[in-house]
Amino acid sequence: MEPQLECTGEFYGSLPYYKYRLPGTDLTITISTHEGPMIGAKILFKTLTDTEEGLPHTLEHLVFMGSDKYPKGFLDFAASRCLSGGTNAWTAQDHTCYTVTCAGQEGFLNFLPIFLDHILFPVLTPQTFTTEVYHLNGKGEDGGVVYCEMQSYEMTMDNIAEREFCKVMWGEGTPYSVETGGMLHDLRTTCTFEKCRDYHRENYRPDNLNIIIHGMVDIGDLCKAIEPLHQKLLQTKYPARTENITPVAPVPRDEMKEVTVKFPAPDDADPGCVLMGFQSRPLSDIRGIMAEDFILGYLTDTPASPLTKALVHAAEPFCSSVSTSRYEYPINVIQLYISNSDVSRHTEIRDLLFSTIHDVIRSGIDLDRIRSIVENTILREKQTLENCKAGSTAGAIILDHLYGGGYLSSFGDIESTLQSLVEEEGEFWVTTLADLTRNPLVCVYAVPSEEMDETSKQEDEERVEKRKAELGDAKLEECASILEEAEAFNKPKIPDSLFEELAHPDKQRFSDLDKSTLYTGVSDLPPTLYLHCINSSFYRFVFLIDTDRFSAQEKPLISIMLRSFCSLPVKDGDTTLTGDEVAAQREELFLTTDMTRDGEMIYLSFTFKPGNLERCLEFLQRALFHQVAEESRISEYIQKLVKNIKKCKRDGETVMHALEIQHLYPYSTASRCSIFNLEQALSAVSVTEAAATVQSILGELMSRDAALHIAASQESLESLDTDRLIEMFKLGSTCPNFVTIRSFQNPDMSSLMESDIVAHVPGEESSYCVAVIPVPELEIYTPLYVKLMVLKDWWSQLDGVVGLETRGKGLSYGFYTLPSGLQASIASYLTQSTDINKAYSAVKGVVGRITEEEDLVTDIDVDLARSGAFVSVVSGLSSPVGRVGRQMKKIHIPGFDVPITKISAMVDAVTKQDIIELCKTYYTKLHTKGEAVNIYTVPSNKEVEEE
Repeated sequence: MEPQLECTGEFYGSLPYYKYRLPGTDLTITISTHEGPMIGAKILFKTLTDTEEGLPHTLEHLVFMGSDKYPKGFLDFAASRCLSGGTNAWTAQDHTCYTVTCAGQEGFLNFLPIFLDHILFPVLTPQTFTTEVYHLNGKGEDGGVVYCEMQSYEMTMDNIAEREFCKVMWGEGTPYSVETGGMLHDLRTTCTFEKCRDYHRENYRPDNLNIIIHGMVDIGDLCKAIEPLHQKLLQTKYPARTENITPVAPVPRDEMKEVTVKFPAPDDADPGCVLMGFQSRPLSDIRGIMAEDFILGYLTDTPASPLTKALVHAAEPFCSSVSTSRYEYPINVIQLYISNSDVSRHTEIRDLLFSTIHDVIRSGIDLDRIRSIVENTILREKQTLENCKAGSTAGAIILDHLYGGGYLSSFGDIESTLQSLVEEEGEFWVTTLADLTRNPLVCVYAVPSEEMDETSKQEDEERVEKRKAELGDAKLEECASILEEAEAFNKPKIPDSLFEELAHPDKQRFSDLDKSTLYTGVSDLPPTLYLHCINSSFYRFVFLIDTDRFSAQEKPLISIMLRSFCSLPVKDGDTTLTGDEVAAQREELFLTTDMTRDGEMIYLSFTFKPGNLERCLEFLQRALFHQVAEESRISEYIQKLVKNIKKCKRDGETVMHALEIQHLYPYSTASRCSIFNLEQALSAVSVTEAAATVQSILGELMSRDAALHIAASQESLESLDTDRLIEMFKLGSTCPNFVTIRSFQNPDMSSLMESDIVAHVPGEESSYCVAVIPVPELEIYTPLYVKLMVLKDWWSQLDGVVGLETRGKGLSYGFYTLPSGLQASIASYLTQSTDINKAYSAVKGVVGRITEEEDLVTDIDVDLARSGAFVSVVSGLSSPVGRVGRQMKKIHIPGFDVPITKISAMVDAVTKQDIIELCKTYYTKLHTKGEAVNIYTVPSNKEVEEE
């Protein structure tokens, strides 16, 4: 098999790509080469549909259920044995993509043919459709993995608004407007196994396939690895290639069509959203599309941007954010998304949006700012290439495969295209904005409905009761029997001979990833300043600040401080800057900024080019020591946050995690900042009091020892005046440890464990559960912790004993366990569940059976879990940022400084008996009433049954 090179080029002048086609099948292979231990593949098909039966999505699930060569369950084993973190997939409106990343070429080339065999030659059976897509159980209730997944998604505000937007924009029943994931009604009534099988035959064919590879792989070795599969493809007969479903352009309109849709919510006064759509340019006009993206960023990206200033930072904010997204189809469409909008002012929002855009067109563009946006984008793309090369190139390759037209070669010259935009004058940008916004096509207003929340739950209950009456006992017993037979049929049956085909790859070569990043060229640094030497064209400054320094009253307002940081006014001696001026400087100077809180620590991260060092240092010094918590600015952020909290309270998973932190660690910063405590704190203070508290927090940020980590090239590090940095940022002499809460703080834990914590979540369709126990002896990277790491991977196997009893039976889409060496606890989670009572009972039953039937834990499954645990340790270390992150943890987290070779040895030593003993010792307790804290979030019409 001699691959034919179709084209080659470079992304951003430094990242080569090669596009090949295999003779006889027209299968496409695109390789984007870059150095590093990780090699990834994206296996891509064009998959359009004009129904809402979810055929692309259901098929995406079914191909993981085994192939005609490999039985169900072997894929996960092969992935872990080949040092992959596992397989995944996504279904978009116009394509389906399967993904895998392996550590090293050896494992990658061993695994890729196995993965392709599952995708191209799956065993599609009625039994796999029953468990994986949709079924009725013996009680007449709906189930299935896909059904479970879509149930949690269909009735959300964003999904309802998005579906309506697409229907109006492209027309109902067209490939860009249907729900490719499947609507619940269609999954119940018209989606069938036969349709899934036919859709596979029509679309999963080699001439519709592109194998996209990122990493160092030789095309000759690759072709040799897939040669047997290619011969299999040559011998397979496919139906004649036809384009039964073709792309469509947006529906032309003389005036904008406005539509209002309702979504279920607990209160008619809850915030909504607004979606506005504009027709953009053809996909081939890359330069014009980029120009539009830049002008939209000019309108929305910072607090000083015209639309954000008018809508978000008004005296009485209309919404919490304004953002844009692009539908990359043959004719592009731009969507303006206005989140957490005040539903009583939707028409005002529409009018203000247009008047603001027209004001920008009339008054002209700030040419310095738009040029800064373009120049920073060029630098930001180069920074992305340093840390995530696959993410930088995948989009262009996918679009080239879907729509062709020389897109890949055009994108290869992207840097010169971007540079030409830097040179454009103001008239060009004004014309770009005027052309884009001249003819808006769609405006969708999403408004909350308390009545809809009640009626949708009632309709579900009535449908099930009606169905039970229509089917009768005999038919329901038949449904139960069909499901039971399907579950038995789908249990993995893997011959031992298959396991012997894949050898363990050598892990020793990954020890280089553990080398210290610390720069030794400067001595006598205090233990609060660390220099990291990496291969980078940029500086990255990270400030680590513990939250112990703040009072209980201050901690909730950390959320406001972080959101407003670098957007507040500055007063530094004779220098005074408004909040908008500070935000504009931040946008100009920094490629990325990130102000976050993780647990009990604050992270302030800034990336910039070396040429801006002096200006950036001055900016950071002012931001850390001279920002002023102006009342009007703080008021804007409070109103935004209040709207966001209302939206969060409609999400069952968010509520579950908030209750978990709030009940177990009530005095922690994480708890003080959780949605319920934060809502209470904001309602209890005036704007004046809140501004004073934020000012106090700003004043205390650098009052005690904080740590500063600087990552850059050796040349850039050598140019730093470290004495000046120490003085400028008041760096002390005590190294801060990562602050953790190592024990449950609730003084009444016994009563907390005796009764379940149950929260009903209006607007939510799925249920969630977490069970938690304290494990005081658990510390990071001890033998106990490493054993639990392996158990964590064993627990989450889709074809493992837990997965078969939960997701495999359509009871819960998500199931995982989380041992925490920092918080000294173990938690077990169930997410997106259709029946949380059965799902919890199933997990409890598995744990009980393991203590009695030790053969439920197999040596093969544990071997698979050991590989997965090792990959989880090394997978983030292929980028400079990942390696610096690990070095920072070694410094600040006690017990983290354990070499990868030692962790690997401990992982390899974990046995089947260890997993059994862990289940007996900890997981039995985790699923015993009175021994664990159990927290449930359920829809308003569901209840949690007592054991």
